[in-house]
Amino acid sequence: AERDKHLRSGDFLDVVRDPDDDSVSFLLGDVSGHGPEQAALGTMMRSAWMGIASLPSTTLKDWVSVLDYVVRERRPTEDLFVTAVMGRVDVRRRMLHYVLAGHPPPIMLAPSVTGLPTGDPPLGVLPEAVVTLHSVELPEEWALLLITDGFYEGRVEPGAVERVGYDGFLDILRERADDP
Repeated sequence: AERDKHLRSGDFLDVVRDPDDDSVSFLLGDVSGHGPEQAALGTMMRSAWMGIASLPSTTLKDWVSVLDYVVRERRPTEDLFVTAVMGRVDVRRRMLHYVLAGHPPPIMLAPSVTGLPTGDPPLGVLPEAVVTLHSVELPEEWALLLITDGFYEGRVEPGAVERVGYDGFLDILRERADDP
């Protein structure tokens, strides 16, 4: 039973494309801990985001407010929190707009490997969600990578105590930048 608990995670993600304005909205999140409650909350978070992101007049701040509300109302324990990165890519204007709630920031892979600015605390931690909007002009040719902490929490080598870490992960990507 304990082993099965660790097989379920609260990671969630989705993408919504708006063909009318040539934009793509995205969400990647992670519920703290492992188990069926985390998996269920992750599913609720994704569904709530799909609903609000599909409405044309909503802002990224609206998205954060709604997801923070879902965490507070539906989490099984008070100490549970959720990290997330969500945003919108305006393809025509070549702009990326995103918000972070305790989540690793997007990584620009092209034209060079660059970690983008970090963000605000996780959802469900403060009495009210904090929202900082980040806007990044995208170059003519670009590639963006969204990650969760599992990408860089690994050990630097088998048996080592030291973890790769976010900056170490960026270094690995830079070493392999010629082979995306």
